[in-house]
This record gives sequence, C-alpha cells and structure tokens, in this order.
Amino acid sequence: PVVFWDLYGQLGHPVRTTVSEMGPALLARILELNDTQSGVLDIVFKLADDRGLLLLDLDDLRALLGLVVEERKELSTSYG
Repeated sequence: PVVFWDLYGQLGHPVRTTVSEMGPALLARILELNDTQSGVLDIVFKLADDRGLLLLDLDDLRALLGLVVEERKELSTSYG
C-alpha cells in the first residue's frame, strides 16, 4: 500500500515541517517560482539566517518578504 503525503492532512499522511526545513530550493519548486523569484527567496532565507530569524510558516515568510521590500535599498548593497 502507498500513503501519500498531504499538506492539509485530509487525504493522506500530514506533512509536518517548517518553511526553514524546506529550504529555498524546494520551496521555490513547490511554488513554481521563476529564476528571479527564486533569487529573492534565496535572499530572504540568507537574511533570516543572518538575523537569526525563524521561518516557521508562510506567515513568517510573508513578514520577512515585507521587510525585504521595506529595506530593499539597504539590502541590495549587502545581498545583491
């Protein structure tokens, strides 16, 4: 028998992981991001690591993306 993993836990085995554990490459693939979007996601993960921030869920990711938008000029010199 096969048991499929299910993000929502309704039709299969529930997936219990954090955004940080998925990492930028897997998350970019899941979200079907283009190269530019994947690059921004890489920067977000690097920024989270540098600042000691946890990315537990999509709300954390959204908040950090908002911070990147607010501080884009300062971050562009450090992260490209």
